[in-house]
Amino acid sequence: MAEDSAEARPRTQPFSGRDQVALVFRVENVDSVYEALRAKGVPFVQPPRDTPEWGHRVAYLRDPAGNVIELNQGI
Repeated sequence: MAEDSAEARPRTQPFSGRDQVALVFRVENVDSVYEALRAKGVPFVQPPRDTPEWGHRVAYLRDPAGNVIELNQGI
């Protein structure tokens, strides 16, 4: 099994220099999307937080292949 396979990379693994892809989705309300996905058992890498330096509220998770997904909204 390749080291970079989805099985080798837990879906809640923190970010690393090995990440090659990030999918970014702008949503109306990061907190409500986070709660809805968590209620369905989706694990997150990082819960919602503000990033004032970027002007966003963000939350991060991974897709089944291990790619980073960012949910964001403007603040």
